Amino acid sequence: MSELIVGNAGLASYLAGNIGRELIAEFQCGNDEVVRKAGTLTAVENDFFVLRDDMNLRDVVCVLNHLCFITFYLSGTLPQAEERQPSASLGEVRSVSSTQPVQSSALAALNYAKRKGRKLD
Repeated sequence: MSELIVGNAGLASYLAGNIGRELIAEFQCGNDEVVRKAGTLTAVENDFFVLRDDMNLRDVVCVLNHLCFITFYLSGTLPQAEERQPSASLGEVRSVSSTQPVQSSALAALNYAKRKGRKLD
């Protein structure tokens, strides 16, 4: 990435270019508490963005001021609900166990291409 993004306006501009993508956003609330929100990015303004949470059938408005991390996913590869739970603190690394098998990135890309009806060489 060659352009410099500064402040919330730059972040909002970057996010606006990714409307329609699935993501997990992590926010710092309080001293060490991390809150994770997942869904499809549907709208972006200068100080907030909106995620469509399809699992719970609701929209979630998220403020940019406390945003720590955003992870974008290919369509249909957003982790299951139990994998979305945050760590107890920002410094703690937490392993996630699931009964669902972990999909390799190559397999995820293949499934994405199939859903989009693209031909693979």
